[in-house]
Amino acid sequence: MKTNAKNTFSFFEKCLSDLENQIADFVTHPGKDFTRHRLFDFKTIIKTLMTLNGKTMDNELIDLFFSKDHIPSDSALIQQRNKLRYDALHHLLKLFQQQPSETQLYKGYRLLAIDGSGLNIADNKDDADSRHLGIGGKAPFNEIFIHALFDVLQQTYVDLCITKLHKNNEPRVFVNMLKDFKSSVPVIFLGDMNYSTFNIMAHVQTINQFYLLRTKDITSNGSASTFVLPKEDVFDLSLPDLTLTRLHSAQNSKDNNLLRYITRDSTFDFLSTRSKENENQFFPLPLRIVRLKISDDKFETIYTNLDPLAFPASVIKQLYSLRWGVETSFRRLKHTLGIIYTHSKKADFIFQEIFAKAIMFNFIAFCTASIVQQKGKKGYSYTVNFSIAANLCKKFFLETIDLLKLENSVFRRMNPIRPSKSHKRIKTKKNAFKSFMYRVA
Repeated sequence: MKTNAKNTFSFFEKCLSDLENQIADFVTHPGKDFTRHRLFDFKTIIKTLMTLNGKTMDNELIDLFFSKDHIPSDSALIQQRNKLRYDALHHLLKLFQQQPSETQLYKGYRLLAIDGSGLNIADNKDDADSRHLGIGGKAPFNEIFIHALFDVLQQTYVDLCITKLHKNNEPRVFVNMLKDFKSSVPVIFLGDMNYSTFNIMAHVQTINQFYLLRTKDITSNGSASTFVLPKEDVFDLSLPDLTLTRLHSAQNSKDNNLLRYITRDSTFDFLSTRSKENENQFFPLPLRIVRLKISDDKFETIYTNLDPLAFPASVIKQLYSLRWGVETSFRRLKHTLGIIYTHSKKADFIFQEIFAKAIMFNFIAFCTASIVQQKGKKGYSYTVNFSIAANLCKKFFLETIDLLKLENSVFRRMNPIRPSKSHKRIKTKKNAFKSFMYRVA
């Protein structure tokens, strides 16, 4: 079933109604909160959070309620937000992700990228968990991390987790996501070197799914360099009999390609740090190591458990390049949808806004899914301009434009895809928090 903006909006309203029916699970005081009739009821609060921009809160409310008889104050909004737990929006994100649509697959596999991105938030010296003291004379600041499981073909967030600076642990966050993960189709998880741990590979293997993770190259001191590898610069090595253990006798193993010792201080959930009687002390982890040539003097090393016949090295290289979609999504989430312009110092309120913007991100993706790539006169394929689509989809969400105007306006402003065109990555400094005093009118 192909989605369009109309049935996407209808499904969102259904998800919101389903969530409201479970309201007792997502409010501070069950049986009391959101029981009285107010302008900011449960649904209005969530829709308001999804459509905030980069203005001051008063100006945001003027824009949103200008056509109404009464424009509420920001204090009224704060009072209602205090009643709402941010996990309500997390739950809504997961409900909305179940949108009935034609699943985008690669050779029958769903491609999900895992990654994290830091976000500077309002200065709050009382929040020790997110507080960075500053180095080299730099001023202290507060930072959180957004961890995303992102469908790179469908361009939607499947799951999101937010941690504070001193609670941040990317591998553990991903493992926790995997514990609740379910899929009706096989999945390939794509990740960079922060996720190339034996523990993560074992967890993915245990749920009968697949991974493709970049690790440190063999010329560094990473785990790949400790295997017995081919002498060629580019290779594709399968280790079908690799076994992990914490037994000290394995430290003297003559072949790391068969038996590998896992130290006590290394996280591996499937082997106890203390050997017990009748406990399995070995864990089989069939592994494939692929080294790819990226440019004349640059190589990348990949860990995977994909079949080498169905997924040769050339396909592995292509698949890993698709992981970049999650990086692009963070840029759009931060700058186009504006989570760098949060409207509170309170962590729970910031989390509310991030989850709300992730839901809006998915709403935009589902609304524009039916606007297929078209061939132009010059032979290019065209894709949706996300910035334009975000603006128009918000207007459609607020019911200020109709379906026809949305689709026509998005279609007329599509961008050509030029696969052969590339730019050198420009590494910029992390953006400081946008102060409440310096917002557009």
